[in-house]
Amino acid sequence: MAEPEDSAVDPATEPAEGQGRTDPVANPDDTVAGETAELPHDHDAPTERRPPIAAEPVRDDAEPPHLRDVTSALGDYLRSRAARLAELVGSHRLVAALAAFAIVAVAVLAALVATSTPNLPSAELVADDASAALATPAYSSGSFGRDDILVPREVDVRSIVLDDRTGDALAEVMVTYSGSHGIGAEKAATLRYARSNGGWALAGEPEGARVSWSTTEGVDEGRVIGNADAILERADRSLEQGGSAEEPTLAQLYADAEVSVEASSFDLESQTESMELVFSRDGAFERYECRINVSFAFRSASGQWEVESVSVADGARRRSLDPLVGTWTGSFQSQETQGEKCLASRDAGLVVTISSVRNDAGLEQVAGTVSGMAHYHAGPSSDTAASDGDTSLDGVPFTANLTEDSDGSLVFEGTLPEDVGGTVSLELVFGSADDPSRAVARVTTTYVHEGSFLFLPYDETFTYVDLFTLARAADAGQER
Repeated sequence: MAEPEDSAVDPATEPAEGQGRTDPVANPDDTVAGETAELPHDHDAPTERRPPIAAEPVRDDAEPPHLRDVTSALGDYLRSRAARLAELVGSHRLVAALAAFAIVAVAVLAALVATSTPNLPSAELVADDASAALATPAYSSGSFGRDDILVPREVDVRSIVLDDRTGDALAEVMVTYSGSHGIGAEKAATLRYARSNGGWALAGEPEGARVSWSTTEGVDEGRVIGNADAILERADRSLEQGGSAEEPTLAQLYADAEVSVEASSFDLESQTESMELVFSRDGAFERYECRINVSFAFRSASGQWEVESVSVADGARRRSLDPLVGTWTGSFQSQETQGEKCLASRDAGLVVTISSVRNDAGLEQVAGTVSGMAHYHAGPSSDTAASDGDTSLDGVPFTANLTEDSDGSLVFEGTLPEDVGGTVSLELVFGSADDPSRAVARVTTTYVHEGSFLFLPYDETFTYVDLFTLARAADAGQER
């Protein structure tokens, strides 16, 4: 096959500089992005094969390229690219504007993200501010509580949200406090934060602060006893008893009473305590006792114990004569009689043993035994230390009834069992208006003597009243 001849290119057919080619043989580099350049071809023409072009050897004496030539070529290339880009921008203004806007928006957003305030304050910041801004609640033990000193233990950051109205951040916090004697408190509040210098800063004072109290221990028994008068007043109100001259109120009756705690029970879950108090007022010869069951409740709003209810046992105003029970020894003081005296009781003395006291249908009585001297004889011609007819009494039983209860005195009177020699009566007096601790006994012997006058018989009665001061056997031993 014959080799085709190279045809010369007519310079007249070359386009002028700056004019674009319109024929399909245009330079592929001039195609618009996204289009495919096609080269002219003749499907009927036979394939032309040419021998490979041999590379020319590099001449040793060849001159290296100059820098100005490289920069000049690079500048021509960049200018051609810039011109082409200008053509594209000119033909696609909307697309270019959108692309530029997107680039600017992304850049601005990146700058904002890099320099803007965090979305919310951190939990660590809020916890630190809560510890500093929330003051420890002021605790008061009240009438029945324990003294304690509170210290902060823990900060709980419950939530942090944005306030849509103001743009501030709101943090709900709770600080837990506790003491060494069971008292605890939880203080909740809202902290408000405002944007400041690219961050968040606490704005103003804590809002809506509120405190809830609790305890793990019961009431202070010492304070309960020290404030027992308030419990007595509450008991009087529960009994609807205003008191009168005849029947004093419990607060009056037990004003100086001794108070003790009989039993108590603390309930942690319900924050309550039940307690039985015993009020005792012991006189020299009488005793009053009042038992009150008290329910205490711990108030979470105030942190103090309060009396919730009281219950008074029966017999709170009933007098007991139990202090009379025991052995009393008598010291002879004097004798009263119509004539001369027989002083046999001075050496014999007197011992009264009270074994029981009782209230029989409203009648108060004491019962026991008595030992002493009875005078079963007529009056002596002169005062004498003893007389025929003096008879010893040894453990003679007696019962004496309360016959007088006024001016601080309790007077009991009883008669000993009938004796062939005569009659003996016993009077016991405990207390007086002048001396509430005074105790005396009067032993009266009545002896009936049959005499005669001008040979006419008649009955003559002799009465001897021996007066003794009484003291308990233990007290008498101490005096000796």
